[in-house]
Amino acid sequence: MRRFSSRFQSSLVGELNITPLLDLAFVLLIIFMIATPFIENNIDLLIPTSSSTQKNTTVRHVKTIEIQRDSSLIFDEKHVTAGELETQLHSLYAKDPEITIIIRAHEELPIQGFVHIVDLLGRVGIAKVGVATRQKSTADTNYKL
Repeated sequence: MRRFSSRFQSSLVGELNITPLLDLAFVLLIIFMIATPFIENNIDLLIPTSSSTQKNTTVRHVKTIEIQRDSSLIFDEKHVTAGELETQLHSLYAKDPEITIIIRAHEELPIQGFVHIVDLLGRVGIAKVGVATRQKSTADTNYKL
């Protein structure tokens, strides 16, 4: 029979050696940091073309819708509701299908107010829509998220 000595008794290790795991994590991190700038981030866009020449829009065909901070609407320098705006746009589009609408929205307007007006223009059938913007000055570099 074989005797077991207490000197060579195996014991369980109560802690985990994470050094190899950390080495692997740092190597992968360095590989990704080096490889990331070389990844191409371009998207293939198919830009629509037209065979006909584009007509310039005259000033009489352009109308402006202003959307205030509180989502109130101004059309032709008069305050209107969304229902009144839709009625006026239907009558303008019936008279002149070449009408162009410029949307001038307040910078702090929730995006849903803007989308609501674009949706209204789509229901009316007006396809020529522009958005008025202003150039950002160098003092306006703080963006709100």
